[in-house]
Amino acid sequence: MTMRRRAAGAVALAAIVLAAPAAVAAEPQPVWGVDQARPAPGGDPAPDTAAAPGGSVAAVEAAASSTWTLSGAGWGHGVGMSQYGAMEMARDGFSAADILGHYYTGTDYTLVADTDRLSVNLRHAVSSTSFTTSTLSSGGGTLTVVAGGTSTSGPAGTTATVTASGSGVKVSCPACSPATSLTGSSAAVYWDDDRTLVTNDGTRYRDGSMTVTRTPSASTLEVVARVTVHDEYLDYIREVPWSWPSAALQAQAAAARGYALTAFVGGIRSTCNCHVYDTTQSQVFGGYPTSSELSSWQAWRAAVRAAGSSSRGYVATYGGKVIQAFYSSSSGGRTQNSEDVWSSAVPYLRSVDDHWSLRESNPRRAWTSRPSRSSLASAFGLADVAALDLSSRVESGAVRTATATSASGSTASMSGETLRSRLGLYSTYVQRPTTRYSGPTRYDVAAAVSASHLPAATTVVIASGEVAGRADAAVGGPLAQALGAPLLLTKSGDVPTATRVEIARRAGTLENAVVVGGAGTVGAEVVTYLQSRGLTVSRVGGSDRYAVSANAARRIGAEGAVPAAVVASGTALADALGAGGPAGAEGEPILLTRSGSVPASVTSALDDLGTTGIRIAGGTASVSSGVQATLDARPRTVVTRLAGADRYEVAATVARFYLPRLADQTGVSLASGSDAALTDALTAGSRPQITLLVRAEALPGASRTVLQRAGDLEGISVIGGPASVSADVVTAAARS
Repeated sequence: MTMRRRAAGAVALAAIVLAAPAAVAAEPQPVWGVDQARPAPGGDPAPDTAAAPGGSVAAVEAAASSTWTLSGAGWGHGVGMSQYGAMEMARDGFSAADILGHYYTGTDYTLVADTDRLSVNLRHAVSSTSFTTSTLSSGGGTLTVVAGGTSTSGPAGTTATVTASGSGVKVSCPACSPATSLTGSSAAVYWDDDRTLVTNDGTRYRDGSMTVTRTPSASTLEVVARVTVHDEYLDYIREVPWSWPSAALQAQAAAARGYALTAFVGGIRSTCNCHVYDTTQSQVFGGYPTSSELSSWQAWRAAVRAAGSSSRGYVATYGGKVIQAFYSSSSGGRTQNSEDVWSSAVPYLRSVDDHWSLRESNPRRAWTSRPSRSSLASAFGLADVAALDLSSRVESGAVRTATATSASGSTASMSGETLRSRLGLYSTYVQRPTTRYSGPTRYDVAAAVSASHLPAATTVVIASGEVAGRADAAVGGPLAQALGAPLLLTKSGDVPTATRVEIARRAGTLENAVVVGGAGTVGAEVVTYLQSRGLTVSRVGGSDRYAVSANAARRIGAEGAVPAAVVASGTALADALGAGGPAGAEGEPILLTRSGSVPASVTSALDDLGTTGIRIAGGTASVSSGVQATLDARPRTVVTRLAGADRYEVAATVARFYLPRLADQTGVSLASGSDAALTDALTAGSRPQITLLVRAEALPGASRTVLQRAGDLEGISVIGGPASVSADVVTAAARS
């Protein structure tokens, strides 16, 4: 098999891959090998490119946290059978043959002989090792050690210790006779395996025999068990909990048997004097069960003996040959092609659906790791990391190539597997989690967003969901945040069903309703309905959209100081809507302006509030240079323009401006930038986080860049249905 691990680097790589991710939240820990990382069994990861000068990236923000957040799913390399996937398939009624046939493409479920004697490395490169016997049943407990052609034995409770001596080994056994000390090139340990347990360095064994030899070219020892595959080896495989459904156990037994048989054919590895290790470097070969495990052990032994034969067992075969049945704990929803992880394309190791891995039973269906920024930079060989591009993906959705860019513009790339190894990640299925808030109408979308936060709110903000009232509603997001209120949408003369249902759901806590806009935008019928629900209603109105924004700013000012505000076009509303979320998070209102002049109502509000920091959202085509000059002329006022070539770039520029100011906010809202769906972006303004605008079928480059630079972002909130923000766009954002 071309993918079998090269023995020379086995131990070193295992030490890297088995490291747990840093700062991961505590989770239930399943037992044994099922929830442990498994090293790549062969081939080196794809070569990494050295750091080289690249394009320019702005300096890392000073306010960035000391960590970089990476989220993902699954544990292990993801090639072959997913153990949690197999368990859930069994729960769904699939047989072991079904499970193996699904995960190993084009294979058959076949009976083969399995009586080969396998050498299993139990202790690798140890300075000494000891063996102590105990009685399992009447008459047992005898220990026999052979070294240098001499045999010595001891009764139950005997301890024999083996150390390196000269070019061989030395055995010390004070309770043995006729000799208490032996020397030889190696030592063999035997016992009555029906009635005796032998404890080797803390682990109990019942079956087989053991040998102790010198580690090649070293002064350490190798302890190797000699066991028959059929029962003495497979009976003690601890790769999944023995309490799992029988079909899952049978599938695991067949995979373990196939792995063992192909390892036997591969021959003895010189570095360990073994065919396989007893850890996840090969397969977890544990000791004799504890008393509490004995009942479930019987279920596992039954799965091992599913063929009903004492000399044959089931395996997966391809083209009539036993396959090397690689497996891992779980995937990110689809298994990997072998060549996407290692080097060789193996016909039975194809990427297949594995949605079963993402069910609740799997504690690694979702995980988060927070490597330090310095560790991330060190992994790439860069001075720092300003941006991390994970958009290069393989068929399964796992990372193919990770590219980091430093503040100076230098870049470095590495394979997904190398990234996993160097950062100790659970898998290469790295992507931000997403939550979609959707519904058949814009009113349903707003209700879904409302239902996601502020469960104890006593106030609700009501704004128009109609195109004609969008300008008034554009200032509703920051107002809702200032009042600690959800934002719901309404028609001018009628309250939509979705809005009514959400208000009714909050009936136990709501006391007040704040209506944004004049009577022409939100009619008296709406006010009457709100009052019928027992709510005290107040209106933030005005003679026009500019006055409404000014009065909304004053209402925000009533909740606290307003040292800064966003000024945006009252006609090109996409810029204002993209700014609502982050501005509101900072307690900053949105003031609408004419393209060529600042309305008197806005100037008056700035005076009343004493606002001296102004952020202009949009380019000069939306908010002219003349408007900026007018604002610049205000005493002690600092004006910053947040511009871009289009609405998507403006939203991205706004997001980059606010990100370092929103250190405690770790989410991003994704909303449509199309005119037909801009109301969803309005709703996003009620959430205290940055908002990125996207096209229905494409993730704009500016939005992607923000996501790649925002190392603190943990999740994406998608505002609107697939018609507004397609599934492909959501996936592209999550995997950026």
